[in-house]
Amino acid sequence: MPRVLAVCLPDPSSLQDAVHWEGWGTSLASGNDQALLQQLCTLLFSRDASQGLGMNIVRYNIGGADPAAAAEYRTGAAVPCLRRPDGSYDWGADAAQVAVLLEAVRLGADIVEAFVNSPPYFWTVSGSSRGHKQPLRSNLQKQHIQDFAVFCADVLQHFDSKHGIRMQSLSPFNEPASPAWCLQLNNKQEGCYFSKPRSHKVLRALAQQPALQGTQLIAFEQFCCHDTLSDLRRMPKDLWPSLHRVNTHTYTSKHFFQHPLKLLLLWQDNTRLWRPLLRRQLQRHGSKPLWVSEFGTGRGPLALAKQIVKDLATLRPTAWVYWQAVEGMGANWGLLEAPLDACCSTAAAAAATAAGAAAQEASLTSAAADAPSSSGVAVAAQDGAAAAGGQGDTAAAAAAAAVSPPRHQVLVHRNFFVVQFLMQCLPADCSYSPVKQLGQCGVLVRRSCKHAVLVFVNSSVSKPQVLAVDARVWLQAAAADGVQARQQLREPGCAESSSTIVQPAVGAAGAAAAAAGQVVQVRVALLDLQALQSVQYSAAAGLRSSSSIGSTVREQPLAGNDWPLRVEVPAASLCRVDFLA
Repeated sequence: MPRVLAVCLPDPSSLQDAVHWEGWGTSLASGNDQALLQQLCTLLFSRDASQGLGMNIVRYNIGGADPAAAAEYRTGAAVPCLRRPDGSYDWGADAAQVAVLLEAVRLGADIVEAFVNSPPYFWTVSGSSRGHKQPLRSNLQKQHIQDFAVFCADVLQHFDSKHGIRMQSLSPFNEPASPAWCLQLNNKQEGCYFSKPRSHKVLRALAQQPALQGTQLIAFEQFCCHDTLSDLRRMPKDLWPSLHRVNTHTYTSKHFFQHPLKLLLLWQDNTRLWRPLLRRQLQRHGSKPLWVSEFGTGRGPLALAKQIVKDLATLRPTAWVYWQAVEGMGANWGLLEAPLDACCSTAAAAAATAAGAAAQEASLTSAAADAPSSSGVAVAAQDGAAAAGGQGDTAAAAAAAAVSPPRHQVLVHRNFFVVQFLMQCLPADCSYSPVKQLGQCGVLVRRSCKHAVLVFVNSSVSKPQVLAVDARVWLQAAAADGVQARQQLREPGCAESSSTIVQPAVGAAGAAAAAAGQVVQVRVALLDLQALQSVQYSAAAGLRSSSSIGSTVREQPLAGNDWPLRVEVPAASLCRVDFLA
């Protein structure tokens, strides 16, 4: 017998915890190949649903790497520093990433955030933006804290004056408590450990920087909810007014270890305990908004769908950002796979990629290990997690890469369709709220007073579940909103485009009568997460020809006495139920 979950859609006006949704995004990739860049940006940022996802948030990485040391980094991770050691700037050093940013904004991305993985290499203790020579040691020299603040301000001012792009926010850290950022661990991407006292000094220096007045200051970009909670508890009170928002990543040790060392890494795990405590701590500090600013997985569509819905239901963020949506061919982590060796940001990185191509094909799980900006203790052991959860994706990607791919080949990964489905459920500028009866597995989206969307993920790989949905309370509220809207339009001098005018409440009996006379249109869409396949993208045919979404859509009229509506959700499926009054 399938499990039956009884759900009663509430009156939206009674919800005290509804979240205004800002949107979806990704951290930027880079590339010098213009044709490939255009395809990737179109797939991620185009507002045309037949062409792309329509992401509206981009996070620009202010690099700190020494261009001469690019071979030490994985492909695309050596983001060159814009400032030279002599104090001058080379604004063309990062032309590849800037090109992606400009194209993303042109296509419709309207929220731009700057983030920093590491300060400039010449201000670090080790002389490298890959980290300190020893773990858990602050790599930014304390005498350069103020210089670092000025550097960040200069970069943001340059983009505003040169390109007309105002970066609304600045996040100066990336997983600053992680032991990953250590040269001894053979880290191949940028990262910098900050002790809490030193991170507080950096935030104070940025908050006092005149050129950054009006820029939203963000912290802390920690690896998991527990680390973010620890930062909030240790945050000095005088710094809180300077922070606009809190960013967190939602990784756990199991994303990087095949057999997690539970006793040693419990502090690093996203157990059920840390999420409500994190929300409660935010409320104590004035309910500052929260972003899930980074997550990525090589464990397949079901794991990704489950994680996103859980993040929404338990953390209630105002935005959700994938790590790097574009990865190299044969990698298992991104939403798209492309021949990044054709568009590396530096010639040295391209040479390094060519030299390591054979090794990457022989051990594809190591590509997944290098993908996220996450815990370095975990980086060396991620092979097991990728092998455990993503063998099908890896094999498909390897097969596609082995057939002499054309220069501009782009593989649309299975994870892409998960994000596409959820983005269509929850577009920017709507609101959503958790559904108590569904726990971590569902949310309710309010698209308008007449349109509600129930989103649910069945994470079981073998057992179907049934949603028994009663929408009568919501329908009464929708009917009342409709009556108020008609009253508003009848008011003298009132037009459709005018601001909403609060009318006297419609009586419960009147709303119920209006609801009983309405026919509800119900649409059910199901995404089979196990049946998804990575597909080759054709720029000429567009996204729809590449889509592997096997959704079923049915519509049925319902009268007031037909509740509850029973919706069977197969195993390993995403479900969307639209109610249109």
